Amino acid sequence: MKDLMLLVTIMAWGGGVILIPIYLFALQSVNKYLECMHHSLWVDLGRPHILLNNSMVNSVRVIRFLIERQFLDVNDEVLTRKAQFALLMFILCSFLMLVMFVSLVI
Repeated sequence: MKDLMLLVTIMAWGGGVILIPIYLFALQSVNKYLECMHHSLWVDLGRPHILLNNSMVNSVRVIRFLIERQFLDVNDEVLTRKAQFALLMFILCSFLMLVMFVSLVI
C-alpha cells in the first residue's frame, strides 16, 4: 500500500510540475486574446494578467468566466478553443493539487 501511495504522490507532483506551467500559459493566452479581440470584456474581468495585474479578485473573475463557460456567449471560435483548453488545464491542475495535498496528509 505504501508503494502505491508513493507512486501516486510522485505522479501527482510530476504531473503538477508539467501541467501548472501549461495552465498558466493557456490562461495568459486567453487573457491576451481577450485584451486584443474583446477589450471591453477584458476590462470587465479586471484587466487580468498572469503577473502584472494578478489579484485574487481578478483571478476569481477569470476562473468564474471559465467555469460558468461565459466565453460561449461571445460566439468566438478561437476564444472558445483557448478557454476550453484553459478550463481543462484548470480542472486537471486542481485535481492534481488535491491529490498532492492528500498525499502529504496521509
